[in-house]
Amino acid sequence: MDEFVKIGFVEGSGNCNVLYRLKQIDHDGIFSYSEAIKVETALPTEFILEQNYPNPFNPSTTIRYGLPFESDVKIEIYDIIGQRVVSLKDSGEHAGYH
Repeated sequence: MDEFVKIGFVEGSGNCNVLYRLKQIDHDGIFSYSEAIKVETALPTEFILEQNYPNPFNPSTTIRYGLPFESDVKIEIYDIIGQRVVSLKDSGEHAGYH
């Protein structure tokens, strides 16, 4: 079985239907494109806050969340004794996965 290596990631945005294709460039400069791939993203049906990872983290982490409709979002990070360390977001956000 072939092994695949992740070389990149394209962040999705809200409720969208998008076509993607890969461009492979060889060492000699010759390139080719993959077949187009259609990606459909459905909106979440409820508010979602996933576990951050890695956890515990130092110095960075990833926080994912989903909104079923446009909403105000406030994300703050607190230390182990309950003191706010940083406010990451305090603004409106469109429906979808973030």
